[in-house]
Amino acid sequence: MQYQHISEKALARLLQRETIIENTTFEVKRATGKDGQGKVPDDFYPTYCAMANTLGGTVVFGLDEIKTKTGNPAYKITGIPNPQKVIDQLFSTLNNKTKVNRNLLNNDDVEIIPIEDTFLIKISIPRAERELRPIYLNNNPIENTYIRNASGDHQIREEDVRLMIREASSETIDAEVLPYYAVADLNPQSVLAYRNLFRITKINHPWNSLSDEEFLKRIKAVHTNREKNVTGVTKAGLLMFGDVNDIRDYFPNYYLDYLEKYNDDSSVRYDNKISSNQGTWSGNIFDFFQMIDRKLSEGLDIPFRLQGKQRIDDNKLTEVLREALINTLIHADYTGAAPVKITKSPSSFTFINPGDMRRPLALAKHGGISDCRNRILQTMFSHIGYGDQEGFGVAAIYDIWERETGSIPEYRELREPVATTLVLERKNPGVVLKGEPQESLTVNPNILNGEPQEGLTVNPNILNGEPQEGLTANPTELSRDILIESLSADTREKIKKLGRRVSDVDDMKRLIREICAQNTFTLVELATILNRKTTHSVYERYIVPLLQEQKLEKTNPEKPNHPYQRYRAILSGKK
Repeated sequence: MQYQHISEKALARLLQRETIIENTTFEVKRATGKDGQGKVPDDFYPTYCAMANTLGGTVVFGLDEIKTKTGNPAYKITGIPNPQKVIDQLFSTLNNKTKVNRNLLNNDDVEIIPIEDTFLIKISIPRAERELRPIYLNNNPIENTYIRNASGDHQIREEDVRLMIREASSETIDAEVLPYYAVADLNPQSVLAYRNLFRITKINHPWNSLSDEEFLKRIKAVHTNREKNVTGVTKAGLLMFGDVNDIRDYFPNYYLDYLEKYNDDSSVRYDNKISSNQGTWSGNIFDFFQMIDRKLSEGLDIPFRLQGKQRIDDNKLTEVLREALINTLIHADYTGAAPVKITKSPSSFTFINPGDMRRPLALAKHGGISDCRNRILQTMFSHIGYGDQEGFGVAAIYDIWERETGSIPEYRELREPVATTLVLERKNPGVVLKGEPQESLTVNPNILNGEPQEGLTVNPNILNGEPQEGLTANPTELSRDILIESLSADTREKIKKLGRRVSDVDDMKRLIREICAQNTFTLVELATILNRKTTHSVYERYIVPLLQEQKLEKTNPEKPNHPYQRYRAILSGKK
């Protein structure tokens, strides 16, 4: 019997879908069998596995896709006269462990749809939970595991199958002890900077009095595998605090990349770039986070606030950007082929991490389920006040970004190579937080050029090199206190002993290098910390020689006169 054609729109209404273009999550099959009464086609089972391993999807039996002159999709109704027979066959095969390793369907996932005087069968295939993947055929995961790519089912490589099997484990990926790596292989300045942040975040914590090695054991950067009786650096410890060459010895595809564009001209690749293989810094995750966290917020209008004597530079937008940055770093699969890549432009922020989402986006947006790929890294960030480990990160990103900017965040999952992308569009770049009042702060005008000026308007954010207008400056030493508080106790003691005159230039250069080894600072910030009257004298007497001796470097070398230029120490060896 000849049946009518059905348009894409009509089929969409029948199946209660918005669109019906055959793609990653939708496919039709004739499924009529030789006798025309209906049969599960053999090519359904690779499709079942592929959809389950990718994003889930819908398969409809009883239709043929046809081409039209307009190019719009249309379908020929072939029909399934005896749908129950086909459904019984479907479940019989899915429940046969020698054919399919796991059946994800129940009765509610299969629906018989009457059409004309025949039937369609709609099969809704859920995405398999991480713990259940891979879904494969014929007792052979290596050769019979499939994923969806565009509208096709594709066998995946052996290494990707093994990755799925590792991902299915309840153990966190970054907890493994690396027996040939020791504390000496970690970057001492990265560890010092982390400990300083830990001290500021948890002033009275008992771990502050521990040695570096004992402290690293407490945060599981170093651990003991009791089964193998081996103590060493964990994967998390190496990624967080290692030097890039040591990291790449174990993770050959490891690469962190930050691109900054000052306009949306597509012909310009970037205006500023920071990557882990530059050789001018450690290349590890912690130091990358510190640099990029600051970069992401530069140029945003940030209201200045105080909490007691502590300066609060964050608003809700910067919190979202930091959450996105941390999510990118702690959810990345560092064995994957894709790099960690973050791009900032006037119109958007883009965050890419290797690896897919371990929970479906719909569940992640709802929040309350924490399923981090690298839980030790996640805990390390929480120790210094970042991340709550409650599983509300994605939910907060969606809620706050849309409310504050009017743009809806967009997550995309890529298959070749496997990666997750978050795009945060900026409909109103630089717009101030809605309803967030700015608070004034009195700032010593002498930090600008050593000359007191009445009525001078100065942005309090000069501490971070982010000038704004319209805030009145009055003398205070608060800014210096805040900057000095971020340094180690030994360094603070040396600064306290500084006099107005410094007889030994080399001593001052050593002190500046020590300060810049713990964080990056602008010239104004350094002059403020050292209690010098003018920035000019600090620059000419100390900064220029240190740059020439390659003991100090600019964080933005491509733009030497950048208004937000900062300085960091160049460290050689692992002393």
